[in-house]
Amino acid sequence: MNETTINKLETSGIITLDLLSCKPNDDEVISFDIVPYLQDEYLLQEKPFRTAMTATDWSQFKNKAVVIYCSNDALVPHWAYILICSLLAPHASVVIYGSTQNHYHLVWQHKIREIDYSIYLDKKVVLRTGMGVLPEMYVTAANNLMNYVQTLMYGEAGSSVMIYKRKNNPKNEK
Repeated sequence: MNETTINKLETSGIITLDLLSCKPNDDEVISFDIVPYLQDEYLLQEKPFRTAMTATDWSQFKNKAVVIYCSNDALVPHWAYILICSLLAPHASVVIYGSTQNHYHLVWQHKIREIDYSIYLDKKVVLRTGMGVLPEMYVTAANNLMNYVQTLMYGEAGSSVMIYKRKNNPKNEK
């Protein structure tokens, strides 16, 4: 008796997207606190601030995701953050502004936004469930995927929950 085992999962055309693969490593994320550059840690004086920014070795941020923040409640003018961004941009892989609580999550979310979702055009995609993946990561991915996928599911490829199914193919509508 010659039996061939067929893996229905492999023939289903379902693609799994694991958001843990986008999770940044600890050494990818650097925080830049503006407080040490403020007079008495609360007052920004333009000339000393600009001098300190010019003296900073920005190359230490090469290919890193940098999150700019203020660790206290100082009122920092917006131009100061823009200036820091302009100095970081030639070196860092990405520059983000955020609070101290969510630096890591902001970078993770940015990496999810940067996925080339066009590879999922008209495909069946499962957002893989994973310990430690926050709801905002799933929402970010789903928001982008729905522009491309035929079907969006959540769970594991063999055991998933249907989330979205496109009724019409917008490419064929006139």
